[in-house]
Amino acid sequence: MFFIIGSPNIFLCALFMIVPFLLLLSLFKYKYVDY
Repeated sequence: MFFIIGSPNIFLCALFMIVPFLLLLSLFKYKYVDY
């Protein structure tokens, strides 16, 4: 926790990289469900 509080920039970068990846996974799931 101290590391995240000490460097919020790295934490934000991680979120920006993880969120789009999760969105892509959700899109692929919807595509497979449609088929």
